[in-house]
Amino acid sequence: MALSKGGALKSVHGVEPALRGRLSVCSERGAVLALAAVMLPVFLLLSALVVDTGNWFTHKRQLQNRADAGALAAGVEYAASYASCVQDGDATLKTATAAAISGQARMYAGDPGVVGARNTEIADQTKVDVILNSTSYTAGSDESDGGGPCFDHAPDDISPAGGHWIDVKATERDLGSLFASFGLPLARNGARARLEIHPAVSDNGFIPLAVPETEIVKAQVRYYDHCASPPRLLGSTDLKPLKDMYQTVPGTVLWGPDTGGVEVDPSSIPVELPVSSGCAAEYVPIGVEVRVAGRPTVDFTADCATLAASRFGDCWSRLSQIRVWRDTPATVPHFQGVTLEPAGGTSGCSPDAYFARNAVSCVYTATVYVDWLDRDDLELNVPANFSLIVNGTPLSPVDPSNATGDWRSDGAIVTTAAGASTVRLSWSWRDRDPSHNWG
Repeated sequence: MALSKGGALKSVHGVEPALRGRLSVCSERGAVLALAAVMLPVFLLLSALVVDTGNWFTHKRQLQNRADAGALAAGVEYAASYASCVQDGDATLKTATAAAISGQARMYAGDPGVVGARNTEIADQTKVDVILNSTSYTAGSDESDGGGPCFDHAPDDISPAGGHWIDVKATERDLGSLFASFGLPLARNGARARLEIHPAVSDNGFIPLAVPETEIVKAQVRYYDHCASPPRLLGSTDLKPLKDMYQTVPGTVLWGPDTGGVEVDPSSIPVELPVSSGCAAEYVPIGVEVRVAGRPTVDFTADCATLAASRFGDCWSRLSQIRVWRDTPATVPHFQGVTLEPAGGTSGCSPDAYFARNAVSCVYTATVYVDWLDRDDLELNVPANFSLIVNGTPLSPVDPSNATGDWRSDGAIVTTAAGASTVRLSWSWRDRDPSHNWG
């Protein structure tokens, strides 16, 4: 072996130098093992972090489902008993209502203390807490925000207007790692949901679901003798909408007797009145009942309770009352008819003086037909000696020369309260002429 020019070893007589492999400074044998030894714990830690983080979010999502379900279940209970919840007249009822709402929230939020709790998957029930209307996630602090679901809360950062609400917080404690000491355990995981209740103030173009449209397709008027027990039906008449020329009240459809024609004009309804002597009272009360239906198949012969329960019909009894007075002897003057008419202007008698709507008061005039029999004598001077009054307003004969006929109120008559009212008609006389004989 000899050293050639340049310093390299050169084989002599074909023999390889024994030091060839030992002098290579570029070998990488053993480097991968060293790198794997350093990085494997890092990869294991990262894998544990990724898996544990996913596990956290899975449990978080389930907790959020619990809170949401609890709040929505409370909302259903709110809808069924909102009036009982917000009233202040009955404290016992209010407390029971609040307990029912809270009970539904706990049931569907998976409260471990509730038998038959729902939504209990994934999380360990022994580590779950459900608290209601609390300012924190700390267990055992229910209603620390002021009160329960029926309490009118002050404004806070979530509900700036305040009001009635159920606030559900679901918490899971001590969520362990899936990689034991290599993972990252979670001390507490929580979720929150709030359902706030307010009465509807307004809406636009909204029709509640499953409520039939209030369209009347048939109607009937009935007359009952309320002196009998039970009241006796005297007669009935089917109704139809009046012609367009008679529809004078905006937002209202006026109906009249169905005479068999295509269109209907206003007309009277004949009713055979009972004999007044058969009633123990001084008059026979005749009640007017109106029945309506939203479907043509509704049977008007059924009683009012059955009609209302059908959901497509209803009836209103004694909307008005006719009083049939005792039979008057032929020798006694008597009233034969009374007509009420709006006084004109802003009388409030819409659509008429008999059925005024949307008015606190109704101003009207009255016309009474009086038959004075043979006392209608200018020598007796009926108008000067007799006074006719309707609700405190005097009347005068339309024809002063003929006492028998229409007498009309001298001024307007006012009904000062909304709702049904009585029109009282009375007369009195005072004659100082001893030569007059009134019989």
